[in-house]
Amino acid sequence: WLFMENFKRIESSGGAPFPVEDAIAKTLDALALSATSLGLTPQSNRTVLWVDDNPSNNFRERRMLERLGISFTISTGTDDALGKLVRYEYAAIISDMSRPPDNLAGYSLLEYARKKLHIQTPYILYASSALPEHVAAAKKKGAYGQTSTPHGLIELVKQALGIS
Repeated sequence: WLFMENFKRIESSGGAPFPVEDAIAKTLDALALSATSLGLTPQSNRTVLWVDDNPSNNFRERRMLERLGISFTISTGTDDALGKLVRYEYAAIISDMSRPPDNLAGYSLLEYARKKLHIQTPYILYASSALPEHVAAAKKKGAYGQTSTPHGLIELVKQALGIS
């Protein structure tokens, strides 16, 4: 809501076009809040935020993880995910890499979560590539890991949540 209000104010002021990423950053800076600073409790010690613009593509993976007692909050976009991260704590975050219009949305969300919201929740990229250089780049940016396979995803989530 705050993001949309800021965006409307910028637009109605007749200012130059304002990139969405900048509007999000400005809103988060204005909030300077997190679930922890607000005293909100985690949804569950095994609730994972899954961010993917096509959540039906991950139905099987979610069902396998649900058998381990993991529940999910689904988000189909970066803005929505940021709103959820401000309000709730999660045991982990799973994100795809590309969501229109941002081909590197997985990295964008990771950067905002780490630098603006100061969230250190394990962040797992479930992307089409698990080449060693891509995994290394993801870890360098602060991700817990990156994988392209259901088995790899399940193992990363189990490790991140301390499930044996």
